[in-house]
Amino acid sequence: MLQAIKESNYQPNLLARQLRTARSNMILVMVSNIANPFCAEVVKGIEEEAEKNGYRILLCNSGSDLARSTSGLQLLSGKMVDGIITMNALSSLPELTTMIGDAPWVQCAEYADNGSISCVGINDVDAAQGAVSRLVDGGA
Repeated sequence: MLQAIKESNYQPNLLARQLRTARSNMILVMVSNIANPFCAEVVKGIEEEAEKNGYRILLCNSGSDLARSTSGLQLLSGKMVDGIITMNALSSLPELTTMIGDAPWVQCAEYADNGSISCVGINDVDAAQGAVSRLVDGGA
């Protein structure tokens, strides 16, 4: 049987596997502007780590548009993705957080200070205050 599979170049039906396991092994990555070099580098890193862990990414370039973000998030309710990584300020809007619901969610690069969202980034206000303090102190 294994020989027949090899000879026929059999490829498993990923949709059938998804129905059986209720997992897609896909992560939605929602960005506001993929043309931003910083954003592109972060997405590259996300994709590399996802692949190492058996996942693929589905990229949604929202353009900071609420309708496009909403459209991308519908993939969560359709179980087409297992989780979401957002890289835009829109993701903190109540309409979008309601759509995300209990799905695994990480906010990346834009600081989320409400405590209910896993966040990878820096607090820009604290960072700016620290930078100004350092300059005022003569750079020491």
